[in-house]
Amino acid sequence: MSGWHALCPMKLSDQSKSRLSGTLSPAERRMLVRQLALHVLGTLEQCSPIERITILSPEIPDFWPTESARQWVRDQGRGLNSEITTWHQANAGKKVLIVHADLPLVQAKDIEALISAAELEGVAIATDRAGTGTNALAIMPSRSIKFSFGSNSCALHKAQCASFTILGDEGLSADLDTADDLAFATKRGFAPRFHHA
Repeated sequence: MSGWHALCPMKLSDQSKSRLSGTLSPAERRMLVRQLALHVLGTLEQCSPIERITILSPEIPDFWPTESARQWVRDQGRGLNSEITTWHQANAGKKVLIVHADLPLVQAKDIEALISAAELEGVAIATDRAGTGTNALAIMPSRSIKFSFGSNSCALHKAQCASFTILGDEGLSADLDTADDLAFATKRGFAPRFHHA
């Protein structure tokens, strides 16, 4: 069977990561979002089971040349779940992986563990640190799921699956939305590449 197709949704505007607006300037938030995206994409590229990587964003990032194994699809502004569903339908029959672009601690072994779990159970879900959100989702072609990213998404995804695996390891669970998340990641080795004003 062919390799996995990965989708990485992201927005690289000054409005990104608004919950950090009390901590970081718009320019700092933009630099942070770019740094996180490059880390996640670089990690995906290290994973041998992944055959193709696609960015979902309103505009094509300047750091993402659309080579043979790299693709970009435009976010039409219809909402994340609708956008992911459209991409998933276009990749019917493929093994698909959706990974958010704000995981500062993720490593290739974390992604590969998620993929392996999905190959065994059909669906593998990576939760956030609170255990309520979904930071990554791996789905075999034999399974269907209604994408429910957002509030309480982990429970919504689990409720649809007869069998699944939940992964909550630090690399996949530590997303970065708040000042507390930033402090958590920094204490564990993440080094934001900007200077505070």
